[in-house]
Amino acid sequence: MQAVNPQAERLLTCRADEVRGVPLSRLIATDPPDAFKEAFERILAGGRHGRLDATSLTDADRRRAVSLSIGPLDDPEGIGAGAAIVVGEIGRSCSGTGRPR
Repeated sequence: MQAVNPQAERLLTCRADEVRGVPLSRLIATDPPDAFKEAFERILAGGRHGRLDATSLTDADRRRAVSLSIGPLDDPEGIGAGAAIVVGEIGRSCSGTGRPR
């Protein structure tokens, strides 16, 4: 993760400087677990992804159901430079079981 906005800080329950450079898979769990890998492979192949449902893992006491919108990120010349991920809240906080309270 390279850039984090205030909304993502709130959903991930940590500051931007704490998560910068940390792999997203350590902050958010997807089901199936390899969903990130599949999404990035599609983006690298020139495709678009869409949306993944996931769970924030950063706060042991309170997990949140989150939605990830993932798409390609191009440099100024239009060459693929990575992926843009937007994290949004799905619902209320979840218990440690991952099920809504």
